[in-house]
Amino acid sequence: RRLSVPHLLRGHRSEDGQGSCTSSSPPTSAGAAGSGLIGGSSSHALCLGPDAPPEGREFLLVPRAGPRGQPYWNPARVRAVIIVCGGLCPGLNTVIRELVITLYQYGCTEVWGVDGGFSGVVEPEHWIPLAPENVQHIRQQGGTILRSGRGNPPHVEMAAALRQRGVNQVFVIGGDGSQKGAMQIYDAAEAIGFSDLSVCGIPKTIDNDIALLDFTFGFHTAVAKASEVIMSAYVEASCNMGCISLVKLMGRHSGSIALHAAMASRHVSLCLIPEVDIDMDKCLKHIVELQESKRRGVVIVIAEGLGDTLLEACGADAGGNKRMPDAGLWLKSQIEERFADLGKPWSIKYFDPSYTIRTSEPNAFDSDYCSLLAENAVHGTMAGYTGFCVGRMDGNDVMLPSPEVANRTSRIVDICAADFTHCGHL
Repeated sequence: RRLSVPHLLRGHRSEDGQGSCTSSSPPTSAGAAGSGLIGGSSSHALCLGPDAPPEGREFLLVPRAGPRGQPYWNPARVRAVIIVCGGLCPGLNTVIRELVITLYQYGCTEVWGVDGGFSGVVEPEHWIPLAPENVQHIRQQGGTILRSGRGNPPHVEMAAALRQRGVNQVFVIGGDGSQKGAMQIYDAAEAIGFSDLSVCGIPKTIDNDIALLDFTFGFHTAVAKASEVIMSAYVEASCNMGCISLVKLMGRHSGSIALHAAMASRHVSLCLIPEVDIDMDKCLKHIVELQESKRRGVVIVIAEGLGDTLLEACGADAGGNKRMPDAGLWLKSQIEERFADLGKPWSIKYFDPSYTIRTSEPNAFDSDYCSLLAENAVHGTMAGYTGFCVGRMDGNDVMLPSPEVANRTSRIVDICAADFTHCGHL
């Protein structure tokens, strides 16, 4: 049942440019009979190629997500738990709601949510029973009814707590670190003789930096909300003499939100993201030139990840993430100093909508996508899969082995790709 790395077949481009399998008889999941991988005749099979290493294009052979035939698990015996880790993101409540609703539609009636992330797993009072009637109206609420958390107790203790509760399905909503933690819980469970467990990850990061996936839930809402802030910043800059607006947006390692919000708003004069090496002296000169040449409306967007590339991070939080200095406030001070040195009476309006965006309710696209992710997660666990994540890859909804998602380098903006080039025409 475990959809682990050995099930991820690889192929390379053949002479005619088409992908060729490295195995003549692709495996199937023991708990999901008939749902084979690419290379066979199964309608659930899919071959995707997200990467392009020098020796040829890499192909990942993964199952399509979606309902299967006969469930592996007897719904009457299913005991499921939902765990939320990491920071807030639009759509969390929608995912929780649809997980509960779909489990109940299968006939499962024992579903819990853990309050406090992984740390709450070992605290009995943090286990909250969930049913359709108490999640029915949370779909469009921002935040999460299951308080998120960072950090975790020993994995063996969490595995023991799951066994004590009789849990056989675990849904972990979180980033790549959380997905790695989910697999470590499974490994710890196997070590104590508790291996009859389906573990599914639903990748979550508002920064859209999960490897392999086209995008993560909440990202489109974040871009839409960030675009609204940029529009406000433009109005402020264009309606005040000698005024520049500076907007700081989320993006610890990836400048995706800043890039796409800038492209969506079309009012950004300068967009700074961590993927680009920045000469601060040239940058400041350019800002002065922009202010002198434009009659109105200079807007600068900076991703928070510049706090790690331009400045020095200081320590880490409970989740292991670097504590980065505020790049937005630092840049604001640098610009003000340059203006003062030049004797320019210009002013800066500073916008930091980070927490407003994180706590927003999902837009229609993300709400729909969250529902699909949750449904596919339950379809996968009920079919007997474990150690997998659900997501969209190359436009297809698939189940990916968790190690492939958790152990790859975070996705960043490709500065040679079309999106980045498009940003140059703002």
